[in-house]
Amino acid sequence: MIKRWLTYGITLLLAFVFYGVYTGYLSLFTLATVLLFPLFSLLVSLWPMRAVRVFEPVLKSKCVAGDRPAPLLHIRSASPFPLPRIDVEYTAVNATFGTEGAFRTLTVYGRMEAAVPLEADFAHMGILKLRYGKLRVYDLSGLFFRSLPRPADRDILLLPRPERPVPFPKLPDGETAGKRLRPKHGGGFAEEHDIREYRAGDPLNAVHWKLSAKLDELLIREPLVADRGELRLLMDLFGSRDTLESVFGKLTYIGGELLRRMLPFSVYFCDREGTPQGVRIDSHEALEAFMAAAFAQGFPENGKSIRDSGGNALYRGADWAYFLTPAGEQVAPE
Repeated sequence: MIKRWLTYGITLLLAFVFYGVYTGYLSLFTLATVLLFPLFSLLVSLWPMRAVRVFEPVLKSKCVAGDRPAPLLHIRSASPFPLPRIDVEYTAVNATFGTEGAFRTLTVYGRMEAAVPLEADFAHMGILKLRYGKLRVYDLSGLFFRSLPRPADRDILLLPRPERPVPFPKLPDGETAGKRLRPKHGGGFAEEHDIREYRAGDPLNAVHWKLSAKLDELLIREPLVADRGELRLLMDLFGSRDTLESVFGKLTYIGGELLRRMLPFSVYFCDREGTPQGVRIDSHEALEAFMAAAFAQGFPENGKSIRDSGGNALYRGADWAYFLTPAGEQVAPE
């Protein structure tokens, strides 16, 4: 904008010089035109400048990496005249692997409405932070502007693309179930039952009246269900972007297959202090929440592997376990 005012100032100076050295009608007309042009431009542009509307379409708060949502910004004129010029300042950074960058400016000229596809990295997993700076609409001359309301900042969760491990491991399919029995939450029908003493809060319809009368003690017939076994996925949360995308892609694929079979599992890893941590995953929402929390913290280049922090014990102590590696190998415990 400073350049435009500087250009106009030089033009106005030349018009005054021309008017001073030439006394004809043309010099007066040129000076008047240069003097009145900004005012004329502002008056002509005032309606579309005030009638501009900026909309942010309803975007998904998450999408799969590589699937770009569009558009990120929609601008239109509520007047019958096109918008002279609009500048949009924004920054879009994958906060998981990148750092905050400088604002970039996108300019739209002479449109009644425009879908503005802001440049952003949707190709990789992570959390994309979209931040808006100044939004301005200019008159025809570009000398005057009006600031527009700034859209709200937005974070978009970019989930990894599922990656099928090669070779693909044999997934549990019933062989891990039935090894242990546990009380059925909420009671109800079950093929297996256990007899125990009555506790305060137990429903009266669960009382085994015949056995209670025989033993002269209030007993409960508690329904039991087969435990599906302990399933574990082990992974490291450090390394290069390609390595982590491969590991999380395999986690997405194998985790999705386990959940499709209604088999909850646990994910084990080491935190930044090298302490083993475990997260229980029993739904697709829980899996996405785990990824979002991991992406929000970011990943260091180096760290302590879960194999060096009790990973083999976690492997042996499970009914089924799998080490997630970039090569997709199920590493046997040592």
